[in-house]
Amino acid sequence: MRKSYLTVLKNQVKKGRLLWPFKQVLKWPAHRAGKKLKRPLAGPVHGTFFTTYACNLRCHFCDLPYRHIEYKKDGRKELSLEEKLAIVDDFAAIGTTAIGFTGGEPMLDPATPDLISRAVDHGILTHLSSNGFAFQTKAATRRLFDLGLHGVSISIDGATQETHNAIRGSQKSFLEVITALTNLLEVRADHANKMSITTTTVITKDNYREIPEMVDLLIEMGVDQIGFMPVQDIGLDYEVDGRSGEFMVDTASELDDVVDYLIEKKKQTDRIENTVDYLKLFKESYRGTPLPVRCYAGYVTLAVDSWGDLYPCFPWAEMRRSAGNTRDTSLAEFWQAQAGRDMRDEAGACRDCYWNNHTELNLMMSKKRVTPDGDYSKESFSQPIPDSLIKHIEPAVTEHV
Repeated sequence: MRKSYLTVLKNQVKKGRLLWPFKQVLKWPAHRAGKKLKRPLAGPVHGTFFTTYACNLRCHFCDLPYRHIEYKKDGRKELSLEEKLAIVDDFAAIGTTAIGFTGGEPMLDPATPDLISRAVDHGILTHLSSNGFAFQTKAATRRLFDLGLHGVSISIDGATQETHNAIRGSQKSFLEVITALTNLLEVRADHANKMSITTTTVITKDNYREIPEMVDLLIEMGVDQIGFMPVQDIGLDYEVDGRSGEFMVDTASELDDVVDYLIEKKKQTDRIENTVDYLKLFKESYRGTPLPVRCYAGYVTLAVDSWGDLYPCFPWAEMRRSAGNTRDTSLAEFWQAQAGRDMRDEAGACRDCYWNNHTELNLMMSKKRVTPDGDYSKESFSQPIPDSLIKHIEPAVTEHV
């Protein structure tokens, strides 16, 4: 199990929720049985809420900020605060263990603190994935601690300003990340909320040589856990073939050494968040091998974005494989509806990604490896890429809408 999961379990026991861990453990056999019966017998372990696709950065491997611009220019209407709060209520109604608030940059949405508070009131664990935007002052950082947030992950993509900033498309992002981590650690030192503080790094061909130096930096700073995931060539709506070559790893043998380093560092320090089993899978990911374990997306995970589109998982949101919309069917109704069952059937056959949270959950659920058919290939996007995205993409780079 990932160290951050264990930390959360321990913290809940300390807060007096003695039965809570046992209720969560019972979800695992329920989800295995539910997959066989083709209907959910328990709520998802992990809900993802894209509170906005807007972002103040332009990372090489992410198209979500451009999608935000595209939807705005096409006249789509984002969910209101009331509609977003209703989604959190529905996550609670179906028995969701934890919600990860993400984006884009989730703190660009003024509703995010209210959504976190509502989830905490429901007894749902909350996690915020951020680029550090929200933690540039101690006052702002303390306000997020005051909400009862259970964990935060800050994205960092290099040990040097040059590498990180080039990947993130910003000349000041690296310093903002260091400031954010410093503020988080200092505020936590004298705050009653001892939430977990982690980092996430997407390993690309531009930063893999800096991984050891970056790990040393973060350990020295006092970050609780340092997480990694291999870069994925999914969701790249804009010129996907051309863009993927900019960052996809093409030196797998060299990256094997990085993986071995991370496994050894985990054994030495226990500060690498990922499990050893997940880290070992990186070598297969870099070689384009389909995921060799069964996928439980749609059972242990469920995702919704700020436009109401529903997905079984984060990666399918990246690929626009929406299975419904909360304005047509509420999240709670969708969870038990035929559309939800169809979504789970389709997602269960997928082997397209090695996304960190989802793959770790699949590893916990799967008793053995599977060998996909030799002719298995990734699915194309379920929706065509609209002309409006191509039309407005270049102005968006400078507008940073």
